[in-house]
Amino acid sequence: DRGSRIERYIVVAYETTNPENGVRIELATNPSCTNCIHKIENLNNNVSYTVGVSAVNNGGVSNMSNTVV
Repeated sequence: DRGSRIERYIVVAYETTNPENGVRIELATNPSCTNCIHKIENLNNNVSYTVGVSAVNNGGVSNMSNTVV
């Protein structure tokens, strides 16, 4: 439901050249934060990652945000 309160976020970071390798993190967070920051751990040096975020509420999971490499 588009009007429902956000319950948590899903953050994904996957290797740009190998999407099979990646990290998925579900965050229970303050949905009203204006500058949300989260450190993604267990990534490898010298590897490019694509990162995206989805919001979850009682209506389901949103489409992923625009991804950033």
